[in-house]
Amino acid sequence: NNSEGEVQNDNDLKKGREMWQSMLPDKDILRASLPVHWGEEIVGSTKCTALELVIDSAYFARATAVFTLTDELKQVLEDIKDEKGQIANVNLERKCHNALDIVQTRACRVERKCEDGAQWGPPLRILAPIFDFINH
Repeated sequence: NNSEGEVQNDNDLKKGREMWQSMLPDKDILRASLPVHWGEEIVGSTKCTALELVIDSAYFARATAVFTLTDELKQVLEDIKDEKGQIANVNLERKCHNALDIVQTRACRVERKCEDGAQWGPPLRILAPIFDFINH
């Protein structure tokens, strides 16, 4: 009886994840919305040095994050091998980029204020899938 409830909860969780993932934008369209993925020709055409500097800074910050994520995930995946004994890390770097794209386009800051209106601590950074639901 208890295991039936666990199976139902697992099914509900799986359905919820599938629904949320189905509402995310196409990964190629998502990448096009982030300047860090724009080509040199497009960035150069803006003739905005500040934008170029910000994009370069974001590019190197992402490269570091992707390297760290990929390295950590490879260590975890070494224990998970397919039938041929190869590490299951197909397109791991691309998947890390996709995860960062989602975070960058879904993250926002939320201020915490006291009753008197004063800011209570620094703003929280949250990942808000609500933006995906609003579009559907």
